[in-house]
Amino acid sequence: MKNKRTFKENIKMLIRGYRLVFKIYRRSIFWSIFTNIVGTLSPYFSLYMSALVIDELAYSRDAKRLLLLAGISVIGHFLLNLAKRIIQGRANVYGSDTWRRDMYFYMETQNKMQYDHLENPDVVILREKIYAAKNATGAGMQVLLWEISQVFRSLINIILSVSLTVSMFKIVENREYEGFFAFINSPYSILVVIALIFLNTIVSIKTTNAQSQKIRKAYEDLAESNSLFGFLLNFGADITIFNMRKQIMSEYNKKLRRPSYVFKDRAYSIKYGSIRMIWDFVMTAILFIFVAAKAYIGVFGIGNFVLYRGTVAKFITAVSDLADIWGLFVQNNETMERVFEFLDLPDDMYHGTLSVEKRDD
Repeated sequence: MKNKRTFKENIKMLIRGYRLVFKIYRRSIFWSIFTNIVGTLSPYFSLYMSALVIDELAYSRDAKRLLLLAGISVIGHFLLNLAKRIIQGRANVYGSDTWRRDMYFYMETQNKMQYDHLENPDVVILREKIYAAKNATGAGMQVLLWEISQVFRSLINIILSVSLTVSMFKIVENREYEGFFAFINSPYSILVVIALIFLNTIVSIKTTNAQSQKIRKAYEDLAESNSLFGFLLNFGADITIFNMRKQIMSEYNKKLRRPSYVFKDRAYSIKYGSIRMIWDFVMTAILFIFVAAKAYIGVFGIGNFVLYRGTVAKFITAVSDLADIWGLFVQNNETMERVFEFLDLPDDMYHGTLSVEKRDD
């Protein structure tokens, strides 16, 4: 296998992987995405209505309009949550057997293979590596299935947050400010904010790549433990006959009593997760100061300040999540490369009919 793939190669593998996933889990993916769309709309609806209510309280103070806005907020929030619960129920029904469905796909693929592939030790080892990676960390098609909801959720968050916060970068004309507020009211502040968001994205991708790679390496011990357990389960009679039970159980217990992969997983998650958390905190603090300064100099009202504060935080989280998912996809492509190698095994068997000599006897 290649040690490092290009961006284009990763994208091609990802597209091919999702074609497979949509073929196997079509209904489950549809309802899962639908659930996330409805669930993502709810907090934005609440933020937008809160901004309108605050502006009304701060300026006009019309009692009838306040009651109308409050009623729309309560009823709208209730309807969105009700829709989410109903759709979530359908998603749970269709998602209940996703763990087994790709196994059926592999079995069906094997049934169509030529016989020498089924008896080839290299093919058997390749298939077992795919199964072991899935059982250890869900690597392969399961990761693509699990992350599709988060991808759509993050994309929707980015679209909605950008559409609601684009006016945040507006500059006040015909006013002169000094010092910090002059910088905030200049195009340079916008460039700095965009550069920081880009830097935050790079940090997320790098740390997630490193974390995923090290955790995947650590969980190779779990795959070995699963293989030992499977051997013990399937060949118990032979183990007893040849008096190998103590030896195998000793090896199995060594890996389970204080499993190194668990401690390594926690250590890597804390190390790289802390880096991402610090960067997210720094970004959130900077953008909060930016939004507060814009509100202070009169670019927008206090209601929009509440709105922008919420949408900006969601934008930062969505961008970070997408960066994390991309890093996970890059690492997952190592398993997908094995999947494609297994699916692309050549089929040299003759297909069609053979003529048979007609006999009268």
